Amino acid sequence: MNNDVRQGIEEVVCDVIEIFGFMFGDPADPGGEELIEPGDAVSAEVFFEGAASGRLQVYTSLDAAKEMSCNLLGLDEADNQQGLDTLQELVNQFCGQLLTTLAGTEPTFTLGIPVARRAEQQEWNAALGDGATLCFVMDGEHPLLLRLESEGLEGGPLS
Repeated sequence: MNNDVRQGIEEVVCDVIEIFGFMFGDPADPGGEELIEPGDAVSAEVFFEGAASGRLQVYTSLDAAKEMSCNLLGLDEADNQQGLDTLQELVNQFCGQLLTTLAGTEPTFTLGIPVARRAEQQEWNAALGDGATLCFVMDGEHPLLLRLESEGLEGGPLS
């Protein structure tokens, strides 16, 4: 991944975190302490097809997803399902914004239905150890891992 693509993805992710989740996001070093598996890891993924095909995966903590749900819905407290529902919408928002940023506004895409679930520690560790995973910290304490797998996004505005 070239630096322009990485920077474009980082900007989109941080913008979506702020606008959608009312949290601040910052790129993070994969070796940072704040990215150690949170113990209550959750993940969400969405598949896409069209001008390019692939999937977007996001990992974070259930606490972060619930906090984002509270921020989004104006709640004092959110339950686990509300957190997972919010994470599904977050991955959907990320995917739509990233595809437009990476491929431009002309190509069309069809997004699948996002799916969120609990994640095992080994999944977290595998994602964190994968060189294609981008790492972020939300509000200085919540980890977020993002992995975009795609075929056909080459040739877009950031390639």
